[in-house]
Amino acid sequence: MAISKISGSGIGAINAPVEFTSADNLTQLTLTSTDTDANSGPLLELSRNVTGANNDFLGQVIFKGKDTAGNVHTFGRISNQIKTATSGSETSRMVLTTNVGGSEVSRIDILPTETVINDDAGDLDFRVKGNSRANGIFFNGATGSVGINTPDGDVTGDGTATRTYVGIIGTGNRGRLNLGTTAVNGADCASISFVNGTNELGAIFCDTTSGVQNTGTVFMSSTKGLKFQAWTGDALVINEGVLT
Repeated sequence: MAISKISGSGIGAINAPVEFTSADNLTQLTLTSTDTDANSGPLLELSRNVTGANNDFLGQVIFKGKDTAGNVHTFGRISNQIKTATSGSETSRMVLTTNVGGSEVSRIDILPTETVINDDAGDLDFRVKGNSRANGIFFNGATGSVGINTPDGDVTGDGTATRTYVGIIGTGNRGRLNLGTTAVNGADCASISFVNGTNELGAIFCDTTSGVQNTGTVFMSSTKGLKFQAWTGDALVINEGVLT
């Protein structure tokens, strides 16, 4: 029996499973609210109506389809899980998965204390597009390099596999990295630290002049030698502008 419309506030229970089948691409299920107020509506609620336990899985929205051979696959899934069921301390987890290379992989995993992108460690890139730049932020899944305004952090192209690259390319001819502090007259402005394991071997840092916000001094430090070297045939110039 076809049901064209159900209305009212006391419909009662409809036992599962229920299937809506159609031979066209029209909307098969529409939830409509005619109420006008500040509350949300219409509502779709997925409820697991039993006493919960830690790590219980709750509702899922599953997207299925067939491949060219007629095999059924899950091409996408949104699922939710209770992580902590203790009354007053409840936490949950939500996962978005898609099908990549014939396997279902995690794309976004929202946990109680962190949000993880690509938790299944696939060769997947992460890209944030800006208004005028296609690669505002780009994480290369294969190499682990990070690019800002560039799709590859290895902007020099030396391709050393053991290195982690971060590249910044500016619009026109300049890429710029600003380091600073929100303190009005803080002594420590910013620093770049060079480490090996847990050991700092050297640093470049800038301190503001005590009590003066708009003046400062740049320092370089090293645990051993401090060298300045120009390429062969070029000059090493210090204070060319004759600053005082």
